[in-house]
Amino acid sequence: MTVTSKRLLEAVWRDAIVIVIAVPVAVASVILYVRTEPHPWMPSRRWWDLALVTGALLWAASRAFRHYWRQRSFWLNLAWLTALHLAVWSIVLANVDEWPGGWSFMAISVEGPLFLLALYKLGYRL
Repeated sequence: MTVTSKRLLEAVWRDAIVIVIAVPVAVASVILYVRTEPHPWMPSRRWWDLALVTGALLWAASRAFRHYWRQRSFWLNLAWLTALHLAVWSIVLANVDEWPGGWSFMAISVEGPLFLLALYKLGYRL
């Protein structure tokens, strides 16, 4: 087995472990939400969508720029971009009455590349 194929196999294995853990947790969260939805203390679906989109965004950015993990500046830039993301989406979600589920996926398809482009413009290369 060559070094490249070994690294690829390790990367696939790591991602498979994340998927095996993350998918059941997400499914369990949805089931819990559906069964207990009428409680006033639970956040609405749009806030769950924000949490899911933010997690996916951070996961994609941290995986794409993995070789910068040891640099403090990378984490600081990722933190302020995440804070900006959360601030803008909090304002949007607080002012929207109806939030169809598909909007989150449309939003991340635009915001994800912009997030990665911002990191690229800050000097981080893939």
